[in-house]
Amino acid sequence: MQKVLVFWVAICLGLCLASSTDGQPQRPREHVFLPPAFAGTPASFQLSAVSQYLVAQGDLAESVAIARKIHAEAAALEIQNWVDHVDAYYERKRIWKAAQREKNPNYIDREAHRQEILKRRVEEQFGDMARGDVTKPLNWLLTELFGPMAYQCFSGHQTAGDWPVDDTLRRALESATEQELRQEDLHLVRFKAGELEFPANEPKVLAGFWPPGLRGPDFESARTDFEKARDDVLAELKGQGQVSHENGEKLVGAVNGLFVALDEAYTSEDRRNATVSLTYHEAKRHLRSLLLQAHRVIRTHDRSVFDGTLCFQGGTVLDLLQHMYQTGVVFAPPEPGGDRVYKGVLMTNLRNIYMALGSEEPSY
Repeated sequence: MQKVLVFWVAICLGLCLASSTDGQPQRPREHVFLPPAFAGTPASFQLSAVSQYLVAQGDLAESVAIARKIHAEAAALEIQNWVDHVDAYYERKRIWKAAQREKNPNYIDREAHRQEILKRRVEEQFGDMARGDVTKPLNWLLTELFGPMAYQCFSGHQTAGDWPVDDTLRRALESATEQELRQEDLHLVRFKAGELEFPANEPKVLAGFWPPGLRGPDFESARTDFEKARDDVLAELKGQGQVSHENGEKLVGAVNGLFVALDEAYTSEDRRNATVSLTYHEAKRHLRSLLLQAHRVIRTHDRSVFDGTLCFQGGTVLDLLQHMYQTGVVFAPPEPGGDRVYKGVLMTNLRNIYMALGSEEPSY
């Protein structure tokens, strides 16, 4: 009897294991159906009961395994949903920020865009660019030429024999060497060191032309007061290396006196006229520049601006580039009539050297 019972138990367990999941693709569930016991002996009824129990136990084990698998898959899908949700959130933020940056670029992007435009205009639209003010393109070319290649080409090589062998670059440097700058031309070229502006061959700060709006007789007294205060400050700087509080106040007060005289000479009614308004605003911009320079002179401790160190003593365009490289000055807007020198001499030679160098990456 025990042997028959073990036999039936083995058959039931085999059927249950055969119908359970084994990691293979899901198949329809199979159940073990045992025939009912209508009549028999106590031993046969016991055997039938044990068989039914084992079949039910196998079904339960299979159901538990399937449930665990379903729960695990559901948990994995939930985790993946959270990951996809976070990815989508940050992707939306990235897209939004990219659109905002394109619509409202930051300073670095705006400056890079401006530099790229200047580069293209210098290289491809020279004729169109030369029609306007070329001070900014000139300073951009200075930045490009003051790189390592330029240092080797015109700062470390003083004679034609030391120049590079490239024919195009050699011709551009020879042209810059042969292009002489006369003193009357140099007086129209202006340097800028910080807020201070001065002629290239005469570094006298707070000096220069008076715009038409400040040349009338109504401004003679204010101009005289300013020039006297300026000369006192410069003399004190050269002698003592610093400006006293009294002379500094006089200089600032003289500039303010020019502002007052300008507003008295041009009333609000006069400024409604387009021509008068243009003259008035040009004069006011000049006075604002003078005020900035006055404050710079008062607080400066750099005597090179006043002792002649920045004065250009050479005679050619290449000498001018070497001087500006060594002193760190840049071009300021030219004196009236200086466009001829800026466009016809400086811009042409600097662009020729830049194009001959074959610079591909702008150095901002």
